[in-house]
Amino acid sequence: MNGAGGILARAVIGVLTWLAWLPVRLLVPRRRDWIAVLGRGDGTFVDNCKYFFIGAQSDAAWRVVYVTSHADVAEALGKAGTPVVRYPTLRGAWFLLRAGAAVVDTTEWTQRGRYALLAGARVVQLWHGVGFKRIEMDRWRREQANEAAFRLRCMLYRLSGRLFRYDAVLATSRFYTRELFQRAFLSRAWIPANYPRNTFGRYRHGDHALSLLGTDAATLDQVKAWTREGLRIVLFAPTFRDDGRDSLPMTTAERDAIETFCRARRVRLVIKMHPLDGSRVTLDSDVALSCAPRSDIYPLLADVSALVTDYSSIYMDFLVADRPILFHMPDLDRYAAQRDIQFDLADMTPGPRSTTWYELLRHLDEQLNQDGYRDARARLRSLAFDDHDPAQAVATVLRHLRQPLGRLA
Repeated sequence: MNGAGGILARAVIGVLTWLAWLPVRLLVPRRRDWIAVLGRGDGTFVDNCKYFFIGAQSDAAWRVVYVTSHADVAEALGKAGTPVVRYPTLRGAWFLLRAGAAVVDTTEWTQRGRYALLAGARVVQLWHGVGFKRIEMDRWRREQANEAAFRLRCMLYRLSGRLFRYDAVLATSRFYTRELFQRAFLSRAWIPANYPRNTFGRYRHGDHALSLLGTDAATLDQVKAWTREGLRIVLFAPTFRDDGRDSLPMTTAERDAIETFCRARRVRLVIKMHPLDGSRVTLDSDVALSCAPRSDIYPLLADVSALVTDYSSIYMDFLVADRPILFHMPDLDRYAAQRDIQFDLADMTPGPRSTTWYELLRHLDEQLNQDGYRDARARLRSLAFDDHDPAQAVATVLRHLRQPLGRLA
């Protein structure tokens, strides 16, 4: 359901669902020490929710349960001996009614009745990245013709649950709290912390058995094999286009040039497309492979020598690795017309920018041999994360949940 009609329909459904569960919610007490973790989409085991869940298992004061609709995720977590429930099921609905808190990292958690079941619980929004694009309320304001239209949209989103007043939002730095999160979300508090997933910069996520769940096992094995051979891994990780265009279009000549470059420079490529991307990548060969779009890429990052992206916020997380980052932006003007870019790209892109594949290969050759952007990356890393240790992110969120409602962590 898209457009004004879709927004209105979701608002009506949200109100009816909320009212339907109201009598039950009034009778069922919540357990303050129960935390529901609602992963991306319908409970895929990826991103910040995944690493929050893994880290929170070591704190015996909490019962932290992963909520998923995916049978494979539920089975794998169950075999590992970690708490998991399927939703939608009666058991899953009952747990959401009893949970005193929930941790999420997208706005998709509000769908399929979960918003109504969690009304009255403390919900912490981890979010899934910082970069240079406007998000949520800040983006909606720019999209609407006037203030009245913006306020109407916000009211309808409030009724549907999409615009939710969080108990707290994880805010990665003072800069992003001021310039991004406070403009995008309604929240009682802002938790100063790095992202749980960014511990890849300190140790390999594979050190914990659950961290490899949700990865593309074949890609992970190949990357490890290439690394043992002394080959350098370059990750291509673009984001999607709203109009469904390919984010990695290339001609046969360009593809041949990329493969020739990789063989000559002892480079191997891993291509990780966004799950919503419409691209049809045909680069798989002895020097390149495609990673499953819905898989968790973070356990691979420790072996990545350089990252190439376009407008994806993954580059901010890769700053903790302090390795070259390159930006391939052949459609910048068109993309900017569809997705409002908030900051000056010159200040927010600590690496060379290219508009053609040949230009990108030239920049990549330079950066792999002489990294010239260390100072720029360090400046932006400090701006984005205030030097917060990602290994402390889970403990910081749990500490917030131990405090009275709405207090700062």
